[in-house]
Amino acid sequence: MEDLRCLLATSNLEVYHDAVREWLYTRWLGRHTEASIQQAIESICICMHGRPYTKVLSDHSGFVGEWPANAPWAMESYFNYLAAQGVAHFAWVYNESRHNLTTMQQMLSRVTQPAVAIFQDVASAYEWLRRCPAVIVQSLVESNKMVSQEKSAVDSAASLHRTMPGRIVAL
Repeated sequence: MEDLRCLLATSNLEVYHDAVREWLYTRWLGRHTEASIQQAIESICICMHGRPYTKVLSDHSGFVGEWPANAPWAMESYFNYLAAQGVAHFAWVYNESRHNLTTMQQMLSRVTQPAVAIFQDVASAYEWLRRCPAVIVQSLVESNKMVSQEKSAVDSAASLHRTMPGRIVAL
């Protein structure tokens, strides 16, 4: 994938912004514990803040070993967060471990949003995301501007009401 801008690079996680497609690309590396998975999820969420990503490619091919027993709980919370942020499509590339594939299939079978597909390689995941329909999500920045404008209108109306007693101001 070309045109990737690095948002985060640690020894066990890399997060990139695909500027051409407006996707988030995460690359999990090395061994993980339950705590490191939670930390990685939090880091990804921070990288997403303020950006309306609708597609995520999560590459776990560099993940070493097996998922900790309690990791599915953290992942369920993660997918709930992704859906709430407007992510509609999530491509998961698993590592070579059959146990990890089975664990992921079980965990992901409970996910209702976003749409999740599991792949053996990044190229297939990339191609699936590319074919997924575009989803328009209002920018969080734009939402914040609208909320600020609405608050200003309410404040102005309240001020007007205080200076003109007896009048009703409809909002």
